[in-house]
Amino acid sequence: MGLVLSLLPKLELDISPAFGKPRPALEAPAPAPAPKPKPRPRKPAFSVRVTYYQALPSQTDGNPNVAACGPNLEPWVQVALSRDLFFREDGRRRCGQRVRLVFENGRELLGVVNDTMNRRYRKRVDVLVAAHEPARRYGVAEARLILE
Repeated sequence: MGLVLSLLPKLELDISPAFGKPRPALEAPAPAPAPKPKPRPRKPAFSVRVTYYQALPSQTDGNPNVAACGPNLEPWVQVALSRDLFFREDGRRRCGQRVRLVFENGRELLGVVNDTMNRRYRKRVDVLVAAHEPARRYGVAEARLILE
């Protein structure tokens, strides 16, 4: 019996490496690192002065129902850009492009470019309001124009 007990610890030592840590060949390969997401391109943004206008002959070029890009859109949707913003770098017009105006107080206005302004203005946006609304009451505001 003493002989069996003396062999038992030796047997445990002999077989324990086989059941211990897994062999390196049996290890699962490390997962591949996740690909880094591509950064989104930044949308062009400009600091602009915002004013409001009505589709009246005195505030337009004489035909108040037709804008530079076609018939007028809904009030508070149609915006007119100064010519430095209205024309793209390649000379094309921004007709139909969606824009976002973010005012200093945090308020936002979503609009569609449908008109242009007199060539004397720079970095300006005009928002069309209804004919019965007093456009002067809204005054002049500073905002951030984001081209969507």
